[in-house]
Amino acid sequence: MKTSFVQWMLFLCACVAFAQAPSGNADFSDFERSLVEGDSASTDFEKKLMEVPSEMEPIYKLREELLSAIKSKDTLAVRNIVGELSRLETRSLIPIHYVEQEVIYIETKMYEDLLNMLVKYYKTALDTNRYEKDLRFANEDGLSLFVDNILSKRDSTKNVYLDIADKLKYARISDAKKLKLKIMLLLRDAYRDETISQIVREESSRFVDDYGDDPDAAWIEKCINAPLSRMDARKIALEDRAERHEEVIEDKLYSGGFGINLFFIKGGVGFGFDNLYRSDIYETVDPPINLELYLQIKRVALLTELLSSGV
Repeated sequence: MKTSFVQWMLFLCACVAFAQAPSGNADFSDFERSLVEGDSASTDFEKKLMEVPSEMEPIYKLREELLSAIKSKDTLAVRNIVGELSRLETRSLIPIHYVEQEVIYIETKMYEDLLNMLVKYYKTALDTNRYEKDLRFANEDGLSLFVDNILSKRDSTKNVYLDIADKLKYARISDAKKLKLKIMLLLRDAYRDETISQIVREESSRFVDDYGDDPDAAWIEKCINAPLSRMDARKIALEDRAERHEEVIEDKLYSGGFGINLFFIKGGVGFGFDNLYRSDIYETVDPPINLELYLQIKRVALLTELLSSGV
């Protein structure tokens, strides 16, 4: 009787254990389970990779090598592997996404590569013929998990530039590239945040003025500064007035200048003053010329005059 009871208890415990075992990893992907569970799940993940099309095999191999290069901070290898992956891009397949490249370049402090990538991205972002409708991405591997982990730690309420601004001060790139990178990173929020929009307008205008010989200066003026400037209603109104050669009231009132008023007055008429005032007080006397001079400098006006006593 005791033996039967013990057997039943062991049977129930086994059922509970098997029922609860999968729940801890139920929401994990195959790759994540391989990291947690070890060999059995790893084998399942390897089987899944074996099922991918042959064209994806070299891509995932390169992505694995890229992850190793990132962890070892081998910037030369990172640059070369990213270049190889980019060359494998087609109209239907993206081997490495631009978000992944952004995270990689920031983690390895490859700011010049980050700048080049962002400029290329924004210059082609509106090209609707660049990719096919059913676009595929290389994902669900160690590199994508690495990138997702970093993105999950970012503060999504603020622009990434604010996180790396201090580091950029010491980056080994020119001031022109630092300013351009600042514009590229802030640009993503320029159309939803008025404060950032104002910063991008000012910085892009400064870039064009200070680095007009830069190859991207004309593009920044035409495609970044100009559209954002058209969102500033006051600036548009002032530019419109300037095109029509209209001056604002302030300019008309305080433009400054010099003026002369000249009068020739001889004689005067008065009634009832004979017994009250001397005639030289209310009748004009020589000289008959009355002169007024005006001088205005912005908001300051000076007046002097020469008048006959009778006037």
